[in-house]
Amino acid sequence: MLAVIKGEFYKQEVRVNKKGEQVPVAHIISGEEIVAINKADLSGCKKLDEVSIPVNISDGQYGLYICAVVPDEQEEEPKDEKKGSEK
Repeated sequence: MLAVIKGEFYKQEVRVNKKGEQVPVAHIISGEEIVAINKADLSGCKKLDEVSIPVNISDGQYGLYICAVVPDEQEEEPKDEKKGSEK
């Protein structure tokens, strides 16, 4: 599901995924909740700055998995589909 998370920037972290890659994680105060958003690098923001982040929300093993929609990923997907349809 696509959505937009609006709130105030709280903090920035980096986690290591199962593949050993570093993944930026931004924590946003939205309403009365703190939401962790994977693949969101907001290191240039100051604490409590207003932010609005487009995200993809899916059901994970331990709850909702929230991942920022990264422009580079959006551009790559249609290119791959076009290549597949040309063959």
